[in-house]
Amino acid sequence: MQKEEHGKPLYLRSIVIHLSKVLAMVRKLAGKYHSGDIPNLEFNNNKITDIQDISNELAHTFSNNSSSRNYNARFQSFRSQAETQQLDSNPKTMNHTIIYFQ
Repeated sequence: MQKEEHGKPLYLRSIVIHLSKVLAMVRKLAGKYHSGDIPNLEFNNNKITDIQDISNELAHTFSNNSSSRNYNARFQSFRSQAETQQLDSNPKTMNHTIIYFQ
């Protein structure tokens, strides 16, 4: 028989630990996982603790960061010119094999 630790055989203890890890993964996959601590965000010297407010603030920041206002003038000029070109929408010419080059 295996040694006992805290009154339980070691194999039983390892099963319980493994099962708790599996259940935690199931809760995460189901969207029911909560770490216990409420995350917070500090923005403009304001502490934001509501999850919806944090999500909104992050979305706003990501939107601003990816805005075309952050592109340099050279790229904006290239983009404007490229967007004026007509795309070939003929299915016969569009369905070519794509070759991956490294």
